[in-house]
Amino acid sequence: MHQRTADARERFLEKVATAAREAAGDEFDLDLAAYVRQYYRNTALDDLRERAPGDLAGAALAHLRLGWQRAPGEPNIQVCNPAPETHGWQSPNPIVQSVTDNML
Repeated sequence: MHQRTADARERFLEKVATAAREAAGDEFDLDLAAYVRQYYRNTALDDLRERAPGDLAGAALAHLRLGWQRAPGEPNIQVCNPAPETHGWQSPNPIVQSVTDNML
């Protein structure tokens, strides 16, 4: 990745992290900026830019909440059509999120 692209990616993900911190408040005791960077580590910058930072933050936080609610050894799956009024974020497509034990 070129340095210019890496810098642009970091600036964009900082906007997502800011939106995540604003949405979560003090709900999570963790570094949300680091979480957002890790969550979207394999997503191309062009794909990230297709969505609003608040919606990307909402997706990452929804997945984090799903993981925090999961009992060890039990998969947790969520399917929804997120809408701002009910979920605080939106997507043009249905979302499927899952959290399971590491199978490696």
